[in-house]
Amino acid sequence: MKFVINVYGRREDEKSTLYEALRTHLPGIRPHDDLFFNFIDIRQTENLTDHDENLMEQLDEGDLGIPAVTVNDEIVSDGTMDPATVIRWFEARE
Repeated sequence: MKFVINVYGRREDEKSTLYEALRTHLPGIRPHDDLFFNFIDIRQTENLTDHDENLMEQLDEGDLGIPAVTVNDEIVSDGTMDPATVIRWFEARE
């Protein structure tokens, strides 16, 4: 199965912590799936989808916490740097 994992945050907010943790751990949990990882800086305003713009508006208004993680456009985690929530989401779908 194909999964697109988007991490929305700020570059200087330890981008590598959550983003890299997911890139490291998820392929071991889902070795037969196609996983595509993207980091989207919430200050970026170019080349965004309508979904990205909507989600970033929710982050700006405080409806979602930073960082936020989506998988195939489903919000899986927000407001935590801990990858465990996202990992549990994937484990529940095995």
